Amino acid sequence: MKFLLVLLLTAALIGCGGYSAPGGGGGAGGSAPNITALNPSSQTHGSAFTLTVDGTGLTTSSVIYWGTTPVATNSGGYLSGNVSANITSGMDASAGTVSVYVHSSSGNSNSLSFTVN
Repeated sequence: MKFLLVLLLTAALIGCGGYSAPGGGGGAGGSAPNITALNPSSQTHGSAFTLTVDGTGLTTSSVIYWGTTPVATNSGGYLSGNVSANITSGMDASAGTVSVYVHSSSGNSNSLSFTVN
């Protein structure tokens, strides 16, 4: 009897979506964003600029991450295929490489490298 009850509960959970595949996401679009390009892809250190991130799965509520620092986006979203943010001169004060990715309600995107000269 217990076995039958466990079997029925398991079938009910699986059949009702009680379990889902990792990364199945939720939110708008159902999958994490995918970024394809950074514009510009490099900049001289110590200068402020607007960074535009191109990709898919971007929304108006997407947040660009400059390394580990979240930067609010200015515009864009799924209709335009890009989002942009203002990078201050203090954020790129040193030469090197910065990892850039986008976070949305569906998860985190892949990351691309930005070169600070």
